[in-house]
Amino acid sequence: MKLDPKKIITALENLVKEYNFTPEEIYNVVQMGIKTAFRRDYLNKNKKIDLEIVMDKNWNLTVYRVYEVIPDEDEIKKPDKEIHISDSQKYKNNIKVWEKLFINITPKNLEFSRIAAQSAAQTITQQIKKIEKERFYKTFADWQWDILEGKVKYVQWELVILEFKNNTVILPVDWQIKWKTYNIWDNIKVLLKEIRKQWSDIILEVTESAPEYISALMKKYIPEIEEWKVKIEKVARIPSVKSIVAVSTDDERIDPVWVCIWEWWVRISEIIEEIWEEKIDIVEYSDDLELFIKNIFKPVKILGIEQNDNVVFLYVNPSQKALAFWKWAINVKLASKLIWKKIVLR
Repeated sequence: MKLDPKKIITALENLVKEYNFTPEEIYNVVQMGIKTAFRRDYLNKNKKIDLEIVMDKNWNLTVYRVYEVIPDEDEIKKPDKEIHISDSQKYKNNIKVWEKLFINITPKNLEFSRIAAQSAAQTITQQIKKIEKERFYKTFADWQWDILEGKVKYVQWELVILEFKNNTVILPVDWQIKWKTYNIWDNIKVLLKEIRKQWSDIILEVTESAPEYISALMKKYIPEIEEWKVKIEKVARIPSVKSIVAVSTDDERIDPVWVCIWEWWVRISEIIEEIWEEKIDIVEYSDDLELFIKNIFKPVKILGIEQNDNVVFLYVNPSQKALAFWKWAINVKLASKLIWKKIVLR
């Protein structure tokens, strides 16, 4: 089976249109396919031999076997890939040690069997998938710990599949918002927690319910956080209910809580709109545990604080207990997450 230049050009044009390949990518993909076919028909599938394929403008092929030139005194450990300098000079006079020697092994009538052609096509398909995965990785690599904007592509029971830049990603049930209804083609924003290569797959972990999602939104809407003038120290969150964010600054001219809220609650309101009206409290962080606890429970007045191992007892006026607890004791649960200690109100 001879190579048909017209068919090759047509196939390459399709690759360019469908995958937006560069000329270099096209050349490499076709080269890999031809190497596979050549090994099957002419080298008994020998994968140890290094090959180089050169194609001219008319798609005429030249096949080279490649050796690495080593000193005569060195032992040849890879007979299929290494050659002594004295032997290499039979093919090229001015070659030097550690250079590559290219020996033309192109058959006079180069043709491929149907099976070899099929193997070449399979290799090309595999290379295309490999390039696609690498592009997928590069597309999202710079977005880790940032917000992705896309659409809901598919929903069935707890399975939610999202689409970002023509790529599909699963939103795991543990990272969904409970009680939220996901509808096909709804716009959605999620946090890209992690992107990693695992074997031959690219794993993308996205979340809408993690505490870091709140941090990423605040970074997006509050310039002082983006510029590191204000730092988010800790976030405790119960998704769709409430979050408490502890912030700090080294700049005495800045009120870290105020810049997050802004006049008329403009900034914090924009963030709340993004998270289905989930309530957010912004508090000032302190290394002083007692002061930090008092900041968390403002405007509740803390009458006294006692610590016993991993338990903190807070004494408050009975008339303010309901405010301190908030509904379902959410404030106490979130405060416990922030200080990593159990809190008991008395």
